[in-house]
Amino acid sequence: MSSGSPSSLSPPPEDKRNHVNGAVGRSRRQNVNYGIRNQYLASLTERELNGLNVYRCEDDDLSIRTAAAQARLPYDRMTLRELELFPEMARSQHSVALFLYIRNKTLAQWQFDPLLELTLGAILKELPEPFNSDIELVTSIHNYLERYGYINYGVFTRLSVREFDKKITIVVIGAGAAGLAAARQLKFFGFDVIVLEARPRMCGRVFTYHRGAGLPPVDLGGMIIKGIGKRFCLLKISCSNGKRIGRECWSRKTRFRLMHLTLV
Repeated sequence: MSSGSPSSLSPPPEDKRNHVNGAVGRSRRQNVNYGIRNQYLASLTERELNGLNVYRCEDDDLSIRTAAAQARLPYDRMTLRELELFPEMARSQHSVALFLYIRNKTLAQWQFDPLLELTLGAILKELPEPFNSDIELVTSIHNYLERYGYINYGVFTRLSVREFDKKITIVVIGAGAAGLAAARQLKFFGFDVIVLEARPRMCGRVFTYHRGAGLPPVDLGGMIIKGIGKRFCLLKISCSNGKRIGRECWSRKTRFRLMHLTLV
């Protein structure tokens, strides 16, 4: 915090641990410009904005950098899609820095506990003042990250209930990993989902043949996952919590053997 900045603007110092390797992070980024979107931020002078350290409240720059990297997003700039969705935020360095902090902070909160839905209220509580004062901006960023699968995906505990005024049913063809993941996400968004599978089993190419009689099993399908990205790490965490992805329900309305999966 610069010596010329009012002390009232400084978030209370906290000794929070870095969630990467359990180490205590002390890295701070100085003299960052912040966006001006509402009356509170507009009342601050440029000098005050420059001295207001956006990472002071987190006290850990590394965790936010890591969150953006694991989400395959650049830490220090907006993507082309973000520029299209938030053109007003690209008009100045202040607004870009504000957008990036809220976006990266939201990603960090989701990756900290990917088994629990990250609601808008939860991220508003985590953002320090004055960065939580523009509720419209925080809501838009949260909706964007959720819509494009950066947060609230996979197998997690839902805290909100979403329903449309008119019932909308979507049919997903194929009960492989991609089909089941898409079906769960559509279900989370409030749609009624039916998954159709022609084989007498789920999981598509992922198939293990158990030979019995003490013999080791054999993987006949896609048993190797290449890469060590965060998406696979979160998928492993989600699948290890003991929840079933679907429940089989047989149907012979066609010449094929179908599996009608009801998501749970």
